[in-house]
Amino acid sequence: MSFEHASMSFVNPLTAMAMLDLAKSKKTKAVIVDAAASSLGRMLNRFLPPEGIEVLNIVRRVEQVELLKKEGATHIINSEEEGFEETLKLQAAKLQATVCYDAIGGAITGRILKCMPKKSIIYVYGLLSGESLHGVDVGDLLYGHKTITGLFLPNWL
Repeated sequence: MSFEHASMSFVNPLTAMAMLDLAKSKKTKAVIVDAAASSLGRMLNRFLPPEGIEVLNIVRRVEQVELLKKEGATHIINSEEEGFEETLKLQAAKLQATVCYDAIGGAITGRILKCMPKKSIIYVYGLLSGESLHGVDVGDLLYGHKTITGLFLPNWL
């Protein structure tokens, strides 16, 4: 087994367990996952629904939509399509998605946060964008009782 596969066999399942644990502790009915076509995102689509937690998947390409559909995902939104934020807001409200797992950071974090219901939380666990968080509306934090925090596996363990 390659080092890459070996590391993913350890880190990804434990991270998925942490995410399941956090979702349960928040008593959420659904989670939002960006970078949903990643190995971890796909793993969450297998782990969470049997536990009664829906997954609202965010991807960036049509091919990723098709991949997730083939694997049985039911809620998929392409962030590059027109109307992304409107669709996300409607789906997040419908599914009562009050938890988000954000692997990207940067501007997408603020875009997702503004579309989530009141009393929602975003767990940032990666920085694929290479950017600091920006575009976060302080009104969402103050008046929407929303939270952004980090999720670092060693701290959860």
